[in-house]
Amino acid sequence: MSMYYADPDRNIVELQVDNLHDWAKSSEYLRTSQEFAADPIGVFFDSDRAYDAFKAGRAHEELHRSAMGGEFAPDSPPPLVGLPPA
Repeated sequence: MSMYYADPDRNIVELQVDNLHDWAKSSEYLRTSQEFAADPIGVFFDSDRAYDAFKAGRAHEELHRSAMGGEFAPDSPPPLVGLPPA
């Protein structure tokens, strides 16, 4: 899962987390998953909704499946181009 932010100097910052907690599993997923092959960019998700599910005790693998399945979809998609005005 990745999140992107524009800092006050208009730099784009990417924060990324490996939901599988195991490099071998992550590597295997990237190489062999039909889900990843079909959509390597992934889906947009609302980080607050995902965090609430995490706090409720849902496992990381389940959070990944749920996010990819659209359970944490934002109410509206984020802007895709440009940076916020300076």
